[in-house]
Formats: sequence, C-alpha cells, structure tokens
Amino acid sequence: MSKDQFAASREVHKPQADPDKLIKTGIWGPSLADWRDIVEDIIYIARRRFDNKLAMVQLQLSLHLCVSEAQNNIKIYKDILKHPENMAKYTDEVAVIENPNLNDVERKKGREELMLAAFLDIGDSHMWRMFDYDRSLLYIMGKHMSAGPMQYGPSLISELHGWGHSVVNTDVSHFIINSITNFGRIGDVLLRHGDGTIEVKEIKSKNSARGKKWKERLERQEQVRGNFLSFANSGNGSIDGRNVSIIDGSIALKSSLDILDKGLIEASKTGVVNRKISPYMNVVIFDFQVISDKEHRAQAKRAIDQAKQDWTQPSENILIIDSTDRQVFSPNRTPLSSLPFTESCIADLLLRKKVIVYCINIDVFVNKFKERGWELSPSGKEPTEQEAGQDEPGWILKKGPQRLGFPAIALSLLFYDTVSISCVIDQLNEFVKGGIIEGGYFIRFVGEDSVWK
Repeated sequence: MSKDQFAASREVHKPQADPDKLIKTGIWGPSLADWRDIVEDIIYIARRRFDNKLAMVQLQLSLHLCVSEAQNNIKIYKDILKHPENMAKYTDEVAVIENPNLNDVERKKGREELMLAAFLDIGDSHMWRMFDYDRSLLYIMGKHMSAGPMQYGPSLISELHGWGHSVVNTDVSHFIINSITNFGRIGDVLLRHGDGTIEVKEIKSKNSARGKKWKERLERQEQVRGNFLSFANSGNGSIDGRNVSIIDGSIALKSSLDILDKGLIEASKTGVVNRKISPYMNVVIFDFQVISDKEHRAQAKRAIDQAKQDWTQPSENILIIDSTDRQVFSPNRTPLSSLPFTESCIADLLLRKKVIVYCINIDVFVNKFKERGWELSPSGKEPTEQEAGQDEPGWILKKGPQRLGFPAIALSLLFYDTVSISCVIDQLNEFVKGGIIEGGYFIRFVGEDSVWK
C-alpha cells in the first residue's frame, strides 16, 4: 500500500439532541443481505452455545437491543405513513420534509418488520429448547395476550436488572427474558434450574400496591403463573376453565423434515425444487437468490401447478400454505428457526430468501384417516366442550361413539412439521383404546426432542 493511500482528518462530533431523527440521506445503512449474515451467526450461537451461560448472556443482550430498535423504528415509520407531515419529527433535512418518499418509508418498515419477526423467532426457539421441545408448554405459554412492544422506562430497567440477577444464580442453568420472544407471555423472565424445574419470574419496578385494580391484576398474573407452573412441573392444569393434562404417549414421532432439508440445499443450486412429502402433500421450494425477479413468478406458478396435479386422486380441494405463514405468530406453530436445517437455510427462510410452499390435497388427507377407521371433518359449528379433545378445534374426529376435537396445533404438526400421519393415528388409537375420553389432553410423542436437536 503506497503512502498516498492514507489520509487524516479531524472532526468535532456533537451528539444529536433527538435520537429519533433517524431519517437521513447519503449515509450507509445495512442491507437485508448484511443482516442475513448476522442472523445466520446468531442462529449458530443460539444452537451451538445453548449450555454456555456467558454466550447466552451476550446473545440475549444483543437480541434485546435488536428487538427494541426494530420495534421503535416500525413505530416511527408507521407514524410517518399515517401522518406524512410528521416527517419533520424524524429528520432535519428540508428536502426530505417537503417531499417525503413514502414508498421508501414503506420499504424500510417492511424490512424492519421482517427483521423483528426473525429476532423474535430465534428467541422463541431458545425458549422451546428450554422446554426440551415440549410443544404443549410452548402452546400454553404463548396462548395469552401479548404485552406489546417494549416501552422504555422503570419497568424495562427493572426487568433487565431482574434478569441479570437471575443469570448469576449458580442454580440457574438456562434463562431468557420474555421480551425477546413471541411466546413469552407469562411473567418477564423464564428460568430453568439445574434439576430441570421451570421458574417464571414476574418483575415489578415498585413494591407498593397502586389500588384495587392493581391488586386484582397482580392476583390474575399470579394465577396464570401458577397454572403454567402446574403444567410445567406436574403435567396438569386448566385452559379456558377446563382441566387439561399432558401425558406421555408410546408412539415415536416421525417426520419428513430430512426431505425438506435436502430440497433446501438443492434449491440453492437450481432455484426451484419439487418434492413429494406424503400421499397428501407436495412441496415446492424456491430460492429467490437464484431465480431472477423477472422469472420467479412464472416459475413459481408452473411449479405449484405441477405439485397440485401430481396426485393419483386429483382434487379441487387443495390447501396452499407456505413458510412465511410461520412468521405470523400463532401458539399453534413451532418456531421456524427450530427446524433441523443448516443455519444458512434457516436464515434464508427467516428473511424470505427461500420459501417453502406446501400443497395439501385435503380429500386425500381426510381419506388417510378414513382408511384407519376415523372420520375427519371440518366443524361446521363450534362443538361443545364435551366433544372437544382440546380447545380451538377446527376439525372433528369420530370413531364409533368417540368424538374428539382436532385442533389447529395438530394440523400444524402434520402440515408445517411434516409429521407422519400414521404415527399421529397410531397415537390416537393408543389414546382412545381405554374408552370414551373426557377432558383435554396434550399427548407427547416418544423422542420428539431428538427430531429437533
């Protein structure tokens, strides 16, 4: 390197008075491709250093900053889109104020929303690992109302202090602050102790009560925490006023995730891959880093049409879903970043560089149950609690006098997680052989944690 390639400068920097003035022109901003590499690294650390407390402290502090920044930026962009005249609150540049580029603001908002969904999904995956991949606990934790975006103030500072104090407890083996997750909707901090017990910690910024409503709120929170801990530590609790039990089944879980894994890797080379997952489901995998913008729509249509026609029992009753649906939070769906794929493929899925489209022949799906003696049909009306095996049943299963609700969480297991329909039916038959089932149940498969690790 020659000496004329070096330069020196001097600058007096004054901190900007308003940290919300983030709209600037002519400055570098990280692209989605830059963020994709960071997301891949975060996933790698979250998976490979799960038992390293120091690594998890650093990771969760980083995620906490990323989540809070994304939430704040989304709030600002929404304000500008709704009230363009408010642009002056976020920039000093006159040209930008007088001619706001709302398309650019919309694009930036979409990017922040995508990044936020990715960060929260990674947090959810860590929480599920803390539960040893028990989807029933994840569902129960995520079924409650969200506290909403982080709000800077005494409560947030208290949460971080409480989290920090818990981390240094030598008896605590794993931990997560709930604000960096979607599912963490009970308490503020989740802890797992060395003996495997789960602790849900609620952290308050003040000890004093603030009136009758405040006391009632504290009592409700205590009831919710107590109910969850009963599920986590004893397998019994209540959902919507109904007694529900978590029981261990005798059937091993089998899935076709290995087919998806190989398809994702192949799509990195070819751009589009079709795969048959089961008699009722075909998938199409797209890599939009390989397919050009001009051709991807036409290729996508051809590939999906082929997948829809590739059945021995053609049907008009075809359900089309895709991997981006998993980024819209639902307690019924497991985190996308928990899938047993490479960190690179997970990052591509989270940032929609790759997309998996699931084409499901509902008629064939229903017939698979019928072949094993079960009648499966959509519930035309909300069934009674006695008819429902779990809450929120979208389908009803019938076999002789037995009637069970078949809820959305079970459909997610079969569709998104590609679990074998035969092992689900075997589990059902094992479950009902003792007679009519009353109450609600979550049935755990044998060795499910080994599928996800």
